[in-house]
Amino acid sequence: MKKGRITKITLLACLLVIALTAFSGCGKKDEREATFLLKNRSEWSEAAVREQMAAEKGGVTLLENGEVKATVVYSDGASESLVAAADFMAATLERMSGSNGTRTAVKEGGESGFSIYVGIASNSAAIDLSDVKDDGYRLEIKPEGIYIVGKTDDAARNGVYDFLETHLECMYVSPENTYVPLFPTVKLALEEKTVNPTITWRKVYQYESIENGWYERLKMNGTIVKEGENSIELYNEWGTWCHSSFEFVPPEKYFDEHPEYYAKFLGKRRYQFNVLGRTFPTHLCYTNEEVYQIAEAELIKRIEANPEVKFWDFSIMDTYFATCQCKECKKFNKEAGSEMGTLLAFLNRLADAIRYDYPDVYLSTLAYQRVKNPPKNMKCAPNLCINVCAFPGTQSYPYSTEGGIKASRELAERVVEWGKICDNILVWDYVVNFTHLKLPFPNFEFQKENLEFYLENNIRFVFHQGSREPMDENAEMRTYLLSRQLWDKDVDLLALAKKYVAVVYGDAAGLVEEYMDLQNSAMIESGVDLSLYDNPKKHKNGYLAPKLTDKYLELTEKMLEVAENSDTVNVKAVEMLRVNALYAKMTDTSWDYKAKKAAFEEFKALSEKYNFTKSGEIVEMSRFVEKDYPRTLIWIVFKYVLSVLGGIAVVALVVLGVKFGPEIVRKAKNKRLSTAK
Repeated sequence: MKKGRITKITLLACLLVIALTAFSGCGKKDEREATFLLKNRSEWSEAAVREQMAAEKGGVTLLENGEVKATVVYSDGASESLVAAADFMAATLERMSGSNGTRTAVKEGGESGFSIYVGIASNSAAIDLSDVKDDGYRLEIKPEGIYIVGKTDDAARNGVYDFLETHLECMYVSPENTYVPLFPTVKLALEEKTVNPTITWRKVYQYESIENGWYERLKMNGTIVKEGENSIELYNEWGTWCHSSFEFVPPEKYFDEHPEYYAKFLGKRRYQFNVLGRTFPTHLCYTNEEVYQIAEAELIKRIEANPEVKFWDFSIMDTYFATCQCKECKKFNKEAGSEMGTLLAFLNRLADAIRYDYPDVYLSTLAYQRVKNPPKNMKCAPNLCINVCAFPGTQSYPYSTEGGIKASRELAERVVEWGKICDNILVWDYVVNFTHLKLPFPNFEFQKENLEFYLENNIRFVFHQGSREPMDENAEMRTYLLSRQLWDKDVDLLALAKKYVAVVYGDAAGLVEEYMDLQNSAMIESGVDLSLYDNPKKHKNGYLAPKLTDKYLELTEKMLEVAENSDTVNVKAVEMLRVNALYAKMTDTSWDYKAKKAAFEEFKALSEKYNFTKSGEIVEMSRFVEKDYPRTLIWIVFKYVLSVLGGIAVVALVVLGVKFGPEIVRKAKNKRLSTAK
């Protein structure tokens, strides 16, 4: 054998070994195992709890043999929302007893017999509220009555809804439905305790939260509803929320005469810039003294006009462009080691300007995009709040400075570093896939662990951003679980999820548990990051593998069959899971045209039934069903045709090779021998 041939064979062998090694590595799964599995918790049994409720505890009796024994009393001058909560409690007790009667609360002075006093009533004047913080409350169960008292009516309202959950096993499963168990007899032990929220300011940004006052029952004090306004975009206690700097120095007012107020970008002063047909804002020039004076005057004007507002945001616009590149700004930020340098110096001046005249007001800003990292050798004013955005973030790994993946470590490190220079931090987390709002998004695994990380780093405010559109993936369950955890860090989130599934899905609960556990296990074991703009293809070897999307269809079809023959199943909730399973099949990587077409037709029908608005953050559902997805189906057919043609071409080449190959080889050999002679 010639030396050149030996070298070629050796090289091919090496390449084969490398290829096999790489291939085997691609198929390797993450060594992690999912722990948020509903099958790991015991079944929720209303009958078992009913027995416990009826057992003697040496305290008080709320219900006895189907008769309500307590009157709900609200304080004189109580707010409308507190009166509504008191009425809700009275009606809930009546429903819990098994009676079909109606019951309302009474104003203080109209009570008789054993009563539940809610609010700052004269009867509770002696109750010590010194340990009550934020919008927490004091609960005292005494032989003569039950007292649910807060420092404000909103706090007392929280107490009412919390008492119904924690002591009477109710559950606010959706805006329309409250689970109320049947407990004809309820006996409670005597008790005195203070209940304070885990997180001071709490909001799960989700469309459903504003419907039918659901946010009040969920104790989300960051949400507020105002008639005639788009309430999902309102933030309780905030005057401005985010991307707000141009509200204080508006370009339409100042740019023409004072372009120097705005960022120098690509050699020119600009307040906006067009990229591929989309226009993005730029920034202010934060070293310009006149900009500061205008901003300060506008801020003080707004504070004085809105004395009830606690937070004023002054943050960069929603842009990925660099901050101002003028000589002064570049020099300052270079020395600070972060493009946040000029902005933080600017904000510290603003915060100091309002600090003494308005001691209860906070200024805030986003740590986001180009200004996400804290600058060197600087501290935040004590009345400045930093909103740390989990962008791009991850929902499949916990936020920790050790282990995990780059995205989770970077966010954790930012939180820790900001915590070294700022006393007030809000974490802005993302809990939905913005480009695919109907796609399964199994992100419960690390919510508990992430909350623990927040508390370890003194996070006082949390904003979970879901979707502004109604009926996105698992919206109601996610909203309920996250809001409950923000209120009480000690709640067993997995047990709560188990109970939620039981009371919402009834006889179909086992199928729902299998469906959710399957998704979570596959997502965790794949080791692939779960993020807010994921393409479904990213998870083709994980929880969106075609064999699993087929299984989701099978399970949800069985759920629907159960729902047809059971009055314990919330049909709408099951159909929402069906929508998610259909979307998963429609967007998986298989070429199964028939299955995808069938899934699409069913998806369209449910979309029309429930009037879905968008498939993604910026994609209208009408466009998706009329244009985008039909094109996807055409593309699948095109790929299939190409693959068939490619197969035919390969077969043709093989046939030609078999027929003419020997002759070609013979001629080549003869030619080589002739040349050698």
